[in-house]
Amino acid sequence: MSENSLVISRFKKFMNAWLDSYMERLEEPSISLAMVKDGKVIYKKAVGYSNLEDKSKAKTTDLYRFASHSKNFTAVAIMQLVERDLLSLDDKLKKFIDVNKEDKTFQSITIRQLLSHQAGVSRDSENSGFWSYQKEFLSKDDLVDLAKNSKAVIENNTRFKYSNIGYGFLGLVIEKVTGENYNDYVKSNIIDKIGLKNTEMDYNPSKENYVTGYTGKLLTGKYELLSAEVLTHGLSPAAGVCSTPEEMAMFYQNLAMGNKNLVSDSLKKELFRGVYEISGGTGKYGLGFKEIKLHGSTLVGHGGLFPGQISASYFDQESNISVSVVVSAIDGDPMGPLGTLLSTYKFFEKHKDELEKTKFKDNQFELYSLWASTRFIIVGDNVYLTSVAYSNPLSDDNCTELTINEDNTCKITKASGMGSYGEMINFNFDEDNKVKSALYSGSLMCKKEDFELPKF
Repeated sequence: MSENSLVISRFKKFMNAWLDSYMERLEEPSISLAMVKDGKVIYKKAVGYSNLEDKSKAKTTDLYRFASHSKNFTAVAIMQLVERDLLSLDDKLKKFIDVNKEDKTFQSITIRQLLSHQAGVSRDSENSGFWSYQKEFLSKDDLVDLAKNSKAVIENNTRFKYSNIGYGFLGLVIEKVTGENYNDYVKSNIIDKIGLKNTEMDYNPSKENYVTGYTGKLLTGKYELLSAEVLTHGLSPAAGVCSTPEEMAMFYQNLAMGNKNLVSDSLKKELFRGVYEISGGTGKYGLGFKEIKLHGSTLVGHGGLFPGQISASYFDQESNISVSVVVSAIDGDPMGPLGTLLSTYKFFEKHKDELEKTKFKDNQFELYSLWASTRFIIVGDNVYLTSVAYSNPLSDDNCTELTINEDNTCKITKASGMGSYGEMINFNFDEDNKVKSALYSGSLMCKKEDFELPKF
């Protein structure tokens, strides 16, 4: 088996165990996730139920609402028009649609400012009940009326102020310049062009594989259904996109430097360059793309919040890895699984030269004690201990390292000061030479089926 195949197989084995633990602990209705590297899917999995009521099992082909990921598609569409000299980033909005003549800010808003959330316009308007399913999402006519009659909330180009309305305006600009419906333009020039088969810019009633979203448990003590079958109308450029994690990850692969499928490298740099600080230290924003730091890497992408579905998708340009995660409940957190995907893959890639030299018959196994379940990963002459209950379990902070001696005992050579640094672990093997139990500094750990609660 090649080094790369070993990396992927060990990575998958660990992630499957981690996901089982994740769902057992958090009991989310469903989670779906994918990782793509160099244009190839190296991991995809869906766990849980696409619908709790009829117990439909979640599948990797199920459609989720990726919400604000739409802004990535809108930004790419704008850059395509820039590349064709049909507009400039510094063109004013009023060149394309009528805006409030009495408002100085509206008169000076540019395409660049809308893309970067520097325009100063309302986040969702004064009629934002659509986010709580109290009314329908705004129509294009509603947006036209807002542009003509509303006032900016703050002066433009003074701070980062997120705005779905601003991206609705960008959708109107795209329609004005191309003469096409926004959703149709994006489908022809982005979605179809890169071969995405399960991606739509808004809810499509002809498709039946939409995942049901749910409230958080804190609201009523249980998950309450929130339909995903909702049209976002004029706000599809901001929040409408429906897709799968695999296709979202593939979308980012088509934005790798050197890939000419969608837009030139020089314009990608404009899209990705994190210039505008987001308050709260959560990263920077470029033109439609968010930039974050995670596990030593700079990632670009976006998050998405739709009633009942929370998502995150990011692209590591240096390693050409893209990841996408979505959970189907408002209280879900996709960033924990996303970070775990990245850090786990990096762990096995870092140790790829040692993976074939595994000293034990099992290269990964789990042992249990009263305190925790501990996963053991055998890599060459070392054993790494962690808990699959952690996010990013194989990061340096969450991992204990052992060195294997000739008699298959192990010494703890890397651990926190609060741990058992310098002490020994002794393994017991069954007749197949697989680890059956271990004495961890004198405390017994065993397989789950052999674990018994203490008698006192």
